[in-house]
Amino acid sequence: MEIRWPVFLKDRDGWMNILKSMDQIQVELEEIDIRDNEYTTWDSRGLPLQLYLDEGKIKIRFLSEEVQLDKLKEAILNYAKLYRPEAPFVYHGFEDNIIELFKAVEEHIKIGRKYKIENRRTMISSILAIIFGILTFVSRVPLVLPIFGLALGANALIKEKKNTDKRKTVITIAIVGIIINGFMVLMFMLRSFAK
Repeated sequence: MEIRWPVFLKDRDGWMNILKSMDQIQVELEEIDIRDNEYTTWDSRGLPLQLYLDEGKIKIRFLSEEVQLDKLKEAILNYAKLYRPEAPFVYHGFEDNIIELFKAVEEHIKIGRKYKIENRRTMISSILAIIFGILTFVSRVPLVLPIFGLALGANALIKEKKNTDKRKTVITIAIVGIIINGFMVLMFMLRSFAK
């Protein structure tokens, strides 16, 4: 019986990877992890595999002939929950197409990472908007600073589209920044008209 590539790896922490060839296994895996039995491994049919060392080279063999497709699917779905717990994974494809299921999970995780980075940027923009408003009030700096603060606060509100746990906090901070900076712009305008 031949191994059907790609091969799925799951480490002890639940992280998963898909490797397409023996060459990729040689390059990407470390001997110490193989010695320590770090990975649970399946081929694309769900047959369990074992990685082992033979004269310093990583080799692979069947662990049993019992198909464990359900265990492989469970590992992939747990990988999605583990690495993006805040958003449920929804898959509309055929679950027995294990390669497509894995690709969908990886895309799900990738989107989560991208959104976390965007959320941090939005939070920073909101906080900067408040800081600019306060600096303007305290130090009476030129009008450019509160206008920039208004732009940052508005930008934070526009970018905060998706629903997350931090959404209310980000929106509140952005609104406070907009109010403070709007007030400062108004103060500058009133002072200009009073002169």
